[in-house]
Amino acid sequence: MIPMSPVPFWQYFDLITLSIFFVVVPLLVLSQRRSTGSIMGTISQSVAHSKRSSLIFSVVMTLFFPIYYIFIWQWVGPLVGVPGYFYYLLAFSALCEMVFVWAPATTGKSRKIHEIAAYTVGFLMYVLLATILFSSYNLSFASRVCTIIFLVTPFVLIPLMAVKKLRAYTFLYETIYSIAWLLSISLIAHS
Repeated sequence: MIPMSPVPFWQYFDLITLSIFFVVVPLLVLSQRRSTGSIMGTISQSVAHSKRSSLIFSVVMTLFFPIYYIFIWQWVGPLVGVPGYFYYLLAFSALCEMVFVWAPATTGKSRKIHEIAAYTVGFLMYVLLATILFSSYNLSFASRVCTIIFLVTPFVLIPLMAVKKLRAYTFLYETIYSIAWLLSISLIAHS
């Protein structure tokens, strides 16, 4: 189940899935902005602004993000020689991602479930990249630098979030964190 070497078939699936993701999510956020006049506090709230938008997001994520996780499993992990526990963390992250995708960040129980799953994925993103950085034998210089920048990011963003006035920029902070993660993974995969 854990590949011994990278499976070349999966090498460019990040580019396919991320292309779709980077079209759909901004379109949903722009749709929310057009209908309300502003962007909501988080990415999740923005894409869950209507039942239609939430359903589109959930379906797209359900179809394409498992492919992204398989790309990491079949290409990135074996490419850089991660330890076995990496794959268990990756599988748990994928499961949590599906939970937060289908539990919209609206109100009540759904929002609570969404937040727990999303924070878990955010934490696992950090642990997974730290694992790659500290256990891999063949990262390029660019991959190392980008990964280190990602690993430092929470130490900048969390103190900003502690300042009440700066919490208004949560959407931006989430965007920075997510893009830094995706960029790090892609650099690891392709450099």
